Amino acid sequence: MHKANVFYQNFAEIEYRLCGLYFKFKNENKGKEHLQKALEIDFEYHIILKELFPAVFKLKEVQTVIKNFK
Repeated sequence: MHKANVFYQNFAEIEYRLCGLYFKFKNENKGKEHLQKALEIDFEYHIILKELFPAVFKLKEVQTVIKNFK
C-alpha cells in the first residue's frame, strides 16, 4: 500500500483509499493518519470515502475526524 503513497504524493484520492483500506484491515491509527492527510489535501473530496468504503465512512471515529477537521 505504501508504493501508491510514494508515487502519488499529495493526491487526495490515494489518501482516502489508503484510509479506507487501513480501516478495513483493522489498522485504525494508520487509517486516521491517511484520513487527516487526505482532508488537508482536499476536504471536499471526502465523499469518495463514502462511495468506496461506506462502512468505514460511517464509523464514529472517522466521522469525528471529519467533523473536527475544520
